[in-house]
Amino acid sequence: MIVDVLNELENGKTVDLVAKIVSETAKTFTVQYLSPTKKTHGDLVIYNYESTTYEIDKECVSGYYDSTNEEDAGFIKVDGGWIQAETDSDYQPSEEPESEEVSSEESEED
Repeated sequence: MIVDVLNELENGKTVDLVAKIVSETAKTFTVQYLSPTKKTHGDLVIYNYESTTYEIDKECVSGYYDSTNEEDAGFIKVDGGWIQAETDSDYQPSEEPESEEVSSEESEED
């Protein structure tokens, strides 16, 4: 099954990462994250599952796709892996620096 896993970055911000569940216990899942590689398909980064597995608490799962198909999570299969389809998804790989966003209240004060 494909899931979104809530992860806290070193800067304290949280981000959802796409992962697949490879095993399960009563309280945990063992997952593999779908992570960006150094390969590209045109201008788009190719993603592949990490070979490393991670044991996470079930409460860290922020969304279930109820599917084993990565396309349901907004990815398209290409030679060498997956590319992220252009969507309004909040998914941001942890390797990409997050930009500082200005809230509408802050911009009105300027």
